[in-house]
Amino acid sequence: MKYYLGYYSKQNYVPIKDNEIGDNLSTIIEFTTKFPSIKKLKEYLYEKGLVPSIKVRLDYIIEKGKKDERYYKALNSTSKIYTNESKRFFNLQTIKETLLDESDNQEFIVYLNAKYIKKYGYLKRMCNFFYYLDNDKLLSVLKEMRIVTLSVATEEAAEKIISYFKKGNVNQEFLEEYIESFVKILCNEDADLTNLFTFLKKHIRFRNIPVMTYLSEWLKVSILSGQEIDIDSPTDVADRNNIINNFYNEIVYYFDYVKKEYKQENGKRKVNTRETFDLSVYLEEYYQNLYEDYIEEMKASQDYQKAMNQCNQSTEYYGDDNTEEFLEEEDFLRAGTTSDMAGFDCEKKRWRK
Repeated sequence: MKYYLGYYSKQNYVPIKDNEIGDNLSTIIEFTTKFPSIKKLKEYLYEKGLVPSIKVRLDYIIEKGKKDERYYKALNSTSKIYTNESKRFFNLQTIKETLLDESDNQEFIVYLNAKYIKKYGYLKRMCNFFYYLDNDKLLSVLKEMRIVTLSVATEEAAEKIISYFKKGNVNQEFLEEYIESFVKILCNEDADLTNLFTFLKKHIRFRNIPVMTYLSEWLKVSILSGQEIDIDSPTDVADRNNIINNFYNEIVYYFDYVKKEYKQENGKRKVNTRETFDLSVYLEEYYQNLYEDYIEEMKASQDYQKAMNQCNQSTEYYGDDNTEEFLEEEDFLRAGTTSDMAGFDCEKKRWRK
């Protein structure tokens, strides 16, 4: 399988064939992450005559088709070209350390579960399940789903379908629209997708993929650990790290299930470049989203503080004035003084100069 850095032209992808870039994901990533920006990368490619314009769209692409009928498609795991700022995520050591660092982060584990549910076609299988169930079974499953922890949006979409059934005279076209709305929301909610995947295992015979088994075990251990009051015991940590190691090895290296051993290349375990690339992409996206969320929170905090400062400045005088207009002689007497001694004119409701 060959991969290329490619550009989009006339509704087709054109591979950039150059020895410096290569035709496998490892060398391509090594090449693009040398550059500080996409702009600099495109300028370099244009200067070498490898792209027709610096305005072209670049993608990581895969070669498809027979020898005389080659065509190219963009990788579906990303639409981004990675530059120097993302280089660390494509390092095996960094990948391993990141997984271990996030070992008890349930949000991170759920995120990975959702990514691989989509990657391995489980999401499509789940969607088809809802679309092609007969009405009685669909209603039964939706009611049963009420025990599953879901977001408000997903719950409401499911309840709309149930309510529609209660009205009677079900129109299949309208029903499919309700299901489509439910599915769209589900696709964008990682926690809902992960929870429903677990729930639907008793209704759907999913393909048994080791990666998903390890991710499910990892999430389960993390949830159970989070319910404990005491700090994780060494045994709990060891079990979790063992699951993470299994997940990492399953993704990163080729395993021969017949011989029950890892495939070797130049005396080392052979790296599954494509699977490793996708995992790197997911890690980069997760941290990029965290960074963007942080920036948004900072902006919101700054805007709020700015608004509060402006509010304080505009009400400072009036706030003092409002307090003073309620001051009476009794207030000063209770404080052990008089209005004259304090310099306040009770009749005019103001401080004397």
